[in-house]
Amino acid sequence: MGADGPPRGHRLSHPAGPRRRARPCADGGLVRSRGTRKTFHRLRAGATAGGTMRKPSPGEVEAAVRTLIAHAGDDPDRPELRDTPQRVAAAHAVAFSGYGRDPAAVLGEPLPAGDAEGQLVLLRALPFFSHCEHHLSPFFGEATVAFEAGERILGIGHLADLVTVLSRRLQLQERLTEEIAAALRQVLAPRGLAVLLEATHCCRHLHDGRSIPGRLRTLRVEGSLEARPGLLAALLGDRAPPAAPSLQSGSV
Repeated sequence: MGADGPPRGHRLSHPAGPRRRARPCADGGLVRSRGTRKTFHRLRAGATAGGTMRKPSPGEVEAAVRTLIAHAGDDPDRPELRDTPQRVAAAHAVAFSGYGRDPAAVLGEPLPAGDAEGQLVLLRALPFFSHCEHHLSPFFGEATVAFEAGERILGIGHLADLVTVLSRRLQLQERLTEEIAAALRQVLAPRGLAVLLEATHCCRHLHDGRSIPGRLRTLRVEGSLEARPGLLAALLGDRAPPAAPSLQSGSV
């Protein structure tokens, strides 16, 4: 990466996207997104879309898991597997608990920035765990969120909750990056923001036995932070974060 930060204008890609060849991303590979202002409206609609369809009962989910076990070539009535459908149904209830939750409500009511207006807030190492919508396979990693405060700020716990709620859906990493940024933009109206996700994807290895080395990085940068190449380098791990009196950092 040059001194001016990552290349701009790159289109999004995904290791297992449909109708296009998978593109390996070696460690340190970056997908830079410019996104769309419609993202927040889409993610809010998606958050409540589950209410328009009948949600399967736990018993129906367990029956589906029994079918998958049989499809794998095993006996769902084998003693060691007898309780597996119930465990899987319970695990899925947690793994996909982000549906039906409005990200704006998750962020809560912001606080007046006061003297913090114009300060840079940087939160690193937010763990997340999600599932790829192409093969229902896991991808997991860490999120870094930064914003230059406008008139409103939030506690770091709300930022962690936002990442968790949006990741507990069927997702693409590129879209998850956009949705986190869109929610922050809508609720905080910051002067600038940046969202970086780094994740390991299981889909290619599970799909055809081939493993893509390294982790996929996706980055969304907006507003005043687009003119901060030093900050972008810090986000990408190319060097330590720049020391500044206005820098607030934390990790969850």
